[in-house]
Amino acid sequence: MGKDIFCRYLKNEKRYIILLICIIGMGVGINGINPYIYGNIIDSITEIQRKEFEKWVIVFLVVLLLVQILEAVESIIGNFLVNHIENKMQESLMKKILFLKCEEVDKYTEGKLLNRLEFDAEKIVGYYSDLLTSILMVALNLSISLFFILHISQKLSTIALAVIPLLYFINLVFREKIRKVSERTKRFEDKYFGFISDVFFNLKSIKIFREEKNIYEKYFGYLKKRLNLQIKNTCLINIIGMLRGMLGNVINIVILLIAGVAIISGQMTIGNMVAFNTYLGSFFESIFKVMELNLDRQSVLISYKRMLELENQEEEDYNAGIELGFIENIICKNLNFGYEQEMILKELNITISGNGLYSIVGNNGCGKTTFLKLLERFYDKVSGEIFINNIEIEKYALSSLRKSIFYMAKEPFFMQDTILNNLRMGKDTVLKQEIIELCQKVGIHDEIMYLPEGYETVMEKGGENFSSGQKQKLGFVRVLLSQASLILLDEVTSDMDGIAEKKMCDLVEEMSQYSIVINVSHKPESLKRSKKIFLIENGKIVGSGLHCEMLRGYEQYRKMFGV
Repeated sequence: MGKDIFCRYLKNEKRYIILLICIIGMGVGINGINPYIYGNIIDSITEIQRKEFEKWVIVFLVVLLLVQILEAVESIIGNFLVNHIENKMQESLMKKILFLKCEEVDKYTEGKLLNRLEFDAEKIVGYYSDLLTSILMVALNLSISLFFILHISQKLSTIALAVIPLLYFINLVFREKIRKVSERTKRFEDKYFGFISDVFFNLKSIKIFREEKNIYEKYFGYLKKRLNLQIKNTCLINIIGMLRGMLGNVINIVILLIAGVAIISGQMTIGNMVAFNTYLGSFFESIFKVMELNLDRQSVLISYKRMLELENQEEEDYNAGIELGFIENIICKNLNFGYEQEMILKELNITISGNGLYSIVGNNGCGKTTFLKLLERFYDKVSGEIFINNIEIEKYALSSLRKSIFYMAKEPFFMQDTILNNLRMGKDTVLKQEIIELCQKVGIHDEIMYLPEGYETVMEKGGENFSSGQKQKLGFVRVLLSQASLILLDEVTSDMDGIAEKKMCDLVEEMSQYSIVINVSHKPESLKRSKKIFLIENGKIVGSGLHCEMLRGYEQYRKMFGV
């Protein structure tokens, strides 16, 4: 784990790391002589040596000032380094998430992705920055402290060092327990953050179903589980701290008794005893830091394992394959596809040739939307063949395929950004005037201009501050901007009134003159204008024809319109 993290994220920051280590080294080294100076101050007081006292006080003041300056510089550089490396790690994870295959994305909830991106990355970087800065600090503190305690009293040093194996044994006993609690905490956090995200995104829907009380009770349940995990973690940490403290207290009492006898007999000065205790405290502080890092490593291993699991998922290769030009035909032969064990499309055969409006109808869950997603290659078929322009769809570069195809879902996708930037998505260079003209054509321009900020109005997550009909109209503006040769429309006029629907159908009919438009819909207005309608039942095409032909020939089709 350590070597991999260093090579990927720390190696290029060597100059900052070296600078930080040098500053830490200087600070620890200078701070390390403080107890020795302090001991001499006490001895010069007890022995009434005025000049020695003044000299040591001046030296002590200079050392304290230098330590303060070095600590401030260390903090600034250390924080910069930690935040910089954390940003790089999160940048890498976000890129991975964005380019994952859709079937890999489906394995993760929003909570799992958020937890890995924010908190796992933060924990890993925090641990390694702490490790890097602590190595030198611990090494110097141990060296300086050990040198001085041995120099002051070898007898007391032997007693103090005897406790180290016991401290290590305590760490060994609790290490596995820390790891298990960390695993349970991470699994809980995945669910917790996913729940919070769902609640915030669906607040209005929660109110519609009067689920406020139930959601509150579920949230309260999550808080209880989180509290239990926090208590378990706190108990473990405090038990470890208590055992260490008890051992430390025993050693301190023993050393105090032996040092007291030595001072009374004239074999040790009070200043020496103060210096010894201070260095001993620094020595054990360094030992505890090593053991703390060892325990922290258990939870970091969990975060690292989760991060690697995400990074090892398969990405989409956008550029591998041939370029796709204007789409002239689509042929599907014996197409099969399913999610997990359930097959949605079963031996589906369909041929679409030439520009025009083609509609797909069928009961909910029969595979209409799934078929559109396969054309976009959000998923790869299980078996069968999909040809575009008589070439297998897998042979086209994804970047080229998705540039030639535009998919508009029933609920259009919007970022928390201005209307203008949302409409420019995928078309960064398009002029504002062109967008305005298309908005006028769709019939949304006046509604936008009625807003205080006009086209600079910020859309909330999912376009929550706009009606469903308005969002569908904005989606149509995107369709027109795309100038795609294959347009996939999934129930895109479902939330429009009669007048707006007719206007959109006019637009769809106009687009079908220069593109292939595949429309999933159950509304007669668009079906009547279709060049061909395909009826899907249980994942298969069971009939096709014009609207009037379908009404005459297929009972299921007639039932859809109450005929």
